[in-house]
Amino acid sequence: ISEVELASWLVSDGDLVRKNQELAEVESDKATLSLIAPESGKISLLIEDGALVKVNSVACTIDTSVEVPAEAVKEPVQPEAVVDTV
Repeated sequence: ISEVELASWLVSDGDLVRKNQELAEVESDKATLSLIAPESGKISLLIEDGALVKVNSVACTIDTSVEVPAEAVKEPVQPEAVVDTV
């Protein structure tokens, strides 16, 4: 695989993101993968949705000098597991 499509950004330019947050979905002809934030900070998007890009291209930058407060990033809501006992 030498090229992939940046299918969609899950964040907006200028958003504050947390380390390990899912940033975008990337599609190849065989799979859809997630682009994950390597660090916390303020994100700048460099590639548009739908663009074909070479593997290992820089899709965004993260300014790690910007402190991300805990309430700035919404965590996905995890459904509670319901366990029935017999």
